[in-house]
Amino acid sequence: MGRTAQFKDHDVFAWIGRSLAAAPSVTVQEISRGTGVSVGSLYHRFGSLEALLAETWLWARELAQPGLVEPLNGMRVAHALRCAVGQIRFAREYPDAAVILNCLPRTSLVRPGMPEALANRVADLDAAFETALRAFTERSEFTPEAVRLSVLAVPQGIIRLYLPDRAVPPEAEQMLRAAFRPLMALGRPDADPAADADADGQPVRGGLR
Repeated sequence: MGRTAQFKDHDVFAWIGRSLAAAPSVTVQEISRGTGVSVGSLYHRFGSLEALLAETWLWARELAQPGLVEPLNGMRVAHALRCAVGQIRFAREYPDAAVILNCLPRTSLVRPGMPEALANRVADLDAAFETALRAFTERSEFTPEAVRLSVLAVPQGIIRLYLPDRAVPPEAEQMLRAAFRPLMALGRPDADPAADADADGQPVRGGLR
């Protein structure tokens, strides 16, 4: 195969996501055949398979991170809803990234052997989200279990009903809203999740694994 002089990283990342959604592992040779990018070009750009896989996860997570963290700066139910609904909207707008974040075991991409600089980027993203989630839980006085179920588990479960085989439909957002309210209510019996649950503002980015 001739050396590919130029390629877009995100096309390679998207191919890796689709491949790992169908098989438990992937090799550099398989990535080369699937993307048309030479093995030499892949090693020149990324250095190792571990680095390439980590970069795949980082591409998707960094795209999603603003919609995960920013809504949780508030303390109302509506802010948590923005985080949850944002993941559905993210999956509709960025399905390749959403497959990586929601449909693959994280350990298939983030694994030992990656360069320290990439490991630090992964740790920074995780820490920023966990800090925001913990601060929201403390301010809002909802239980951690209710918040995690509502803003993480339910959106991911709905997304997995569709991706990677078909597009997430518009009605998935209504499914999310219907599940969100009673779950949050269980986390703080004195709260009324319906009171401000529709004040979620403009579409935001979000997604996680």
